[in-house]
Amino acid sequence: MKNKKILVTVTAALLLSPLSSSAKYDENEKRIKGSITTRGSLQADFPKLAKISAREAVRIAKEKMPGTVHSVSFEEEDGYLVYSVEIISKESTQHELLVDAGNGGVLSTTLEFFDAAH
Repeated sequence: MKNKKILVTVTAALLLSPLSSSAKYDENEKRIKGSITTRGSLQADFPKLAKISAREAVRIAKEKMPGTVHSVSFEEEDGYLVYSVEIISKESTQHELLVDAGNGGVLSTTLEFFDAAH
């Protein structure tokens, strides 16, 4: 019972506390605009809405950014359906490419440094 009281207290504190400036939406952050919106759709129906496969998304991403595919996932981003394809380049940099699940367009590319030792 003690754990439940703590959880309720922490939850209430989080709900009642003002947001810090770091938790606010960054207006300078670039948002994507895809071709398949998730509005009005159930999450369980998302895979049926995709017009391209994960395999096609990987092919498109590798054409844009050669390297080794680290991971692929089907996601909702900014209210649109995308494939997130992470590629490790020969220079040991990690790139995340968001590929539109509708038309195959590359919506964004993010560069992150990859630590090959981990």
